[in-house]
Amino acid sequence: MDLRPFFQVDDGRVRLLGTRCASCGTAAFPTIRVCPACGGRDHLPAGLPARGRVVSSARVSTPPAGFGEPVTVAVVTLDDGPSLFALLSADPAEPAQLAAGTPVEAVPGPVRGGAAGFVFRTAREDRAAA
Repeated sequence: MDLRPFFQVDDGRVRLLGTRCASCGTAAFPTIRVCPACGGRDHLPAGLPARGRVVSSARVSTPPAGFGEPVTVAVVTLDDGPSLFALLSADPAEPAQLAAGTPVEAVPGPVRGGAAGFVFRTAREDRAAA
């Protein structure tokens, strides 16, 4: 699973790479060919915010191949609109699951097989100002 085409890390901060519809401005992640809002087919590359809110999360006790321990996954709606399915941080200081509406931010973190990627963790006010 190579996530490198979908994000960049600058100074330890994740920047998600998606598209924005040239016709209506709808943001999408990952990149798409047809806009779900207007059907437009002209999309421009766009950097998207790495902050959002949890819609739903679940602990997966029997993880898929490539994960050494149980994982927590979530649907996250980014501050700019699109929603995505992602891993939550494996940091033991983080709760196993996050309630709907919890603010989160993407941070660099390993994904399947330890590959470079990003995970979401609880966003804190002191991090938002940084």
